[in-house]
Amino acid sequence: MGLQVLGVGFGRTGTYTLKRALEVLGYGPCYHMAEEMAQASHDEPWLAALHGAPEAALGLLEAYPAAVDWPALFLWREALGRWPGLKIILTERDPEAWYASAARTIVATMETPLRPGDGVRSSHRTLTRAMILERTFGGRFHDKAHALAVYKAHRRAVLEAVPAAQLLCFNVEAGWGPLCAFLGSAEPAEAFPRENSTADFSTLFGPPGAAREAL
Repeated sequence: MGLQVLGVGFGRTGTYTLKRALEVLGYGPCYHMAEEMAQASHDEPWLAALHGAPEAALGLLEAYPAAVDWPALFLWREALGRWPGLKIILTERDPEAWYASAARTIVATMETPLRPGDGVRSSHRTLTRAMILERTFGGRFHDKAHALAVYKAHRRAVLEAVPAAQLLCFNVEAGWGPLCAFLGSAEPAEAFPRENSTADFSTLFGPPGAAREAL
């Protein structure tokens, strides 16, 4: 059937929470950086996408009903072209809060040198640094004004390119209501997931020792 839902919000906007919510609603497994990290064979296709050859990475996504976060969001325009009816979810968070969280989690992790026993592939670290730090933020994440401008420009680009009927701008604090209405799903009886706490981030994305924070 191919990809049906793509979350295009940057990491630390509730993407792992969205992953779990989509899986509860039947859109599982949902591809996320955690899945890429677990699959050594996925590094090469995403590195190729960075160099202008996205087909193999898009082929990986063909096997998943949903995807969120990097690396999938890197190909959001290509995904819209491949799956014209694709539903797009832009997870949102106050930009200042997003920046503070990303600096303490994603960026701190990528900038922590790998050590023996960390269990993180060097090719995975090469991918994340190239895709996020270099390609997305131009090597200037620590220039806060620049990073916030990139964050806001991404939002504008999504709003301009995605047909309104296919787009949900979603703050995960809103819970099941907006998400289920957008997907045409009944609201589950179980509580909306709240994922990727400080401890969760450390467990999922290591290596140990870097500073972590919630959401």
